[in-house]
Amino acid sequence: MIQKNPKSAMTINLRFVIRATALALTLIGVLTPFLSGILFTLSLTVPVCGGSGNPSAYGLIYDDVQISAPSINAVLAGYFLPAAGERVKGTIIGVPTGASGRADRLHELRVFIEAGYNVIAYQSRTCAVGVSNSLGGLEVEQVGDVLAYLAARDDIDMARVGIHGFSAGGATAMMAGGRYPQIAAVVAQGGYHDFWDEIVHNTRGFDRLPVVGDMFRFGARIGYRLTTGVEIDQLDPLAAVQTYGQRPILLVYGTTEPGLRGALIMRDAASRAGNRNIELWQVPGAGHGDYVSAAGEAAYRARIVTFWDQALTQNE
Repeated sequence: MIQKNPKSAMTINLRFVIRATALALTLIGVLTPFLSGILFTLSLTVPVCGGSGNPSAYGLIYDDVQISAPSINAVLAGYFLPAAGERVKGTIIGVPTGASGRADRLHELRVFIEAGYNVIAYQSRTCAVGVSNSLGGLEVEQVGDVLAYLAARDDIDMARVGIHGFSAGGATAMMAGGRYPQIAAVVAQGGYHDFWDEIVHNTRGFDRLPVVGDMFRFGARIGYRLTTGVEIDQLDPLAAVQTYGQRPILLVYGTTEPGLRGALIMRDAASRAGNRNIELWQVPGAGHGDYVSAAGEAAYRARIVTFWDQALTQNE
C-alpha cells in the first residue's frame, strides 16, 4: 500500500490556492474597471425621462404643439413660444438637455422670447418613446424633424433660425449645425467637444495601474453600444464645427467647468478652418450650467441677445 506524503499534498494544495488566488485577483483587476466603464455609460444613457414643466410658470404665452418625428416614428410634444412684441427677429430651437422634457432651460429661453425671438422647445426622444439617451448623437435627427415642422409653418422666416442647447443638448446643437446648413447660428453651452476624447483625457490617472484605464475605456465603449446601438465615436462636435463656414457660433462655458478645455479646442479648430465668427464666452466663476446666476441675468441677456441680433438680424 502506497502512503501519501502529507508534506507533498500540502505543497500541492498551497500551489493551487496561490494560483487560484492569483487568477481571481487578475480577473477582479480586469473585470472591475471593465464593469465600471459599462456602468458609467449606462448611468448616462438610461432611458428615464427628466420630466417637464409649464411656461406659464415664467409668465410666458405658448401653444402646445405636436411635431411629427419620422426619425423615431413618433410625435414630439413641444411648446411654441411666440416672440414678445410686434417685431419678430427670428426663431430659436431650444434643444432638450439629454433626456429632458419640453420645458428644459426655460429660464434661459425666456430671455430670447423677451428680446423678440420665437422659441420652439420640444421633448427628448427618451421622453417621447422611452429609448436610451444617446448623449446627442441620435438626438440630432430630431432637430431635423423640428426644422421640417418650422418650414411647414407660414409664420417662420427659415433664413433666421438659430439653435440653443446646454451640455449634451449643446453637443446636439453643434452637431446639428454641421448636418443642417439651414441653421443660421448656434449657441452651445457646456457641451463636450469629442466624447471619447473626454473619456480618455479624464481617465489618464487610471493608467498608473496596468490595464485598468484600457479596461474602463473598453467597458465604456461597450456600454454605450449596448444601450444605444451605435458607436461612441459619433459624439464628435469637434468634427462638425469645422464644417460651418462663416456661420456664427457662440460657445458659453464657465471658467471652473472641466469642459472648458474642449471649448478651447473647438474654438481653435473652427478658427483654423477659417471661421471668423466663432466666439467663446468664459463666464467668470461659473460651473457646469449656472451661467445665468454666475454672470447675472442682465449680463447674460446682453451677451446672448447681442449674439443673436448680430447673427440673425444683421441683413435686415
